[in-house]
Amino acid sequence: MRSRLGQLLLQVIVSRLRDADVEDGVQLALLCGVLKSCVERLGQDLAEAVSVDDVVEVLARCTRRGKAGEQEALMAVGALARSVEGSLELERQLCDKVPAILPGLLAALQDADAACGPVAAEALGVLARTLGARLPPQHCADALRALLAATATPAAARSPLRVRLLSALADFALAAPAGVAPLLREYLDTLQQAAALQPQSESEAEIVQQLHEAACEGFTNVVQGFHQAQLSAELLAHCDAFVAYATDVLRDGSGGEYEGAVELLGYLAQALGEQNKVSLATTEVRALLDGVLQGSKATSETAATARWTKEQIFGPC
Repeated sequence: MRSRLGQLLLQVIVSRLRDADVEDGVQLALLCGVLKSCVERLGQDLAEAVSVDDVVEVLARCTRRGKAGEQEALMAVGALARSVEGSLELERQLCDKVPAILPGLLAALQDADAACGPVAAEALGVLARTLGARLPPQHCADALRALLAATATPAAARSPLRVRLLSALADFALAAPAGVAPLLREYLDTLQQAAALQPQSESEAEIVQQLHEAACEGFTNVVQGFHQAQLSAELLAHCDAFVAYATDVLRDGSGGEYEGAVELLGYLAQALGEQNKVSLATTEVRALLDGVLQGSKATSETAATARWTKEQIFGPC
């Protein structure tokens, strides 16, 4: 009964949002908020009430209004992408509607001072996780360029928005690595810039740490995503960037990304394969890992990870 009532309510909301006379911002926000709740509660059962096309149509219209209601509409886009995940047919329908929904998401990213930027970034990340390699190449490239550009804006420098942007980029790297490959150097430069940030005051310490952890996630997702997609040649061409990042983190010797950097080198050795991982087997990398094992800052878990990484690169000791 609850499911049926939810389906009826969703039909009413979609029908109301189609009306051209719904211009009041507060009313739009309320309707989009209820739509989001219905989609989350119904999951894939939403298809028994309305089509994915219908939902995307009204949300695309709302995200382009540039007024109250836009943030709720963007949140509903993310909810829709989560709800259809696992249904090949519903995912296909959503993929077909990406050209309709993408312009509103990208426009919201450019409005970095508003609350819509982080929500749009999160919605893009969810779309990447749900659709993965099925994202149309050109639209995938447009989304990546917009995310990369948004990280460079002054408003995003040391803010939760930049954390969301980096998280969305990490989602693309893991779910749609072929789309990331043409922009890999710019992508890695963006991660390195975030990883190099230092707090300028005590109040910035937490957000900078979050940015460091997001950068570590980005580097790791690139390696894992490209490995799964058999794109080791691209990783080999940019091997220096991964080693430089890990070197900076391990020499600093602090932060939650410390163990992540150790693990990253092991994942990279796996991804490169026996023939190419020789590029990692340098005296500098060995010294870095020995420093982790001999130092006092590593936990027992980090030391175990360092031993595993060393074995991946140099073979059994």
